Amino acid sequence: MTKIEREHRAREWASRIEAFRASGMTQRRWAAEQGLSEDRVSYWYRKLGRPPESLAEPSWVPLTATPQDVSSLRLRVGPVEIDVATGFDPQLLQAVIQTVASCG
Repeated sequence: MTKIEREHRAREWASRIEAFRASGMTQRRWAAEQGLSEDRVSYWYRKLGRPPESLAEPSWVPLTATPQDVSSLRLRVGPVEIDVATGFDPQLLQAVIQTVASCG
C-alpha cells in the first residue's frame, strides 16, 4: 500500500470515527449498523478516536471577576503556568495560550 493510499484510508476512517462519536451509539451497535467489524472499528478508534491534547481545540471558559476579587490570576496550560495581572491585553493572552497549546 502506498503512502497516498494509507493517508486516504486514514482520512476515510477519521470520518467514520467522527460519525461514530456523533451517533451516541455503542461501538458494537454502530459497527453492526454500518456493516463493519467491531474489531476494525475498535482498532481505528484507538488509533484516531481521541486526538492528542496538543491537537485538541482549546476551550474557553467564561470568567467573571471584579478588580477587588483578584489582583492577578495564574493559568495553567499543560505544563506551562501563565501569570496574568490586572489590565492584561485579552488578545495577547489568547495568542499566548494558543501558541503554548500548539507546542505541546
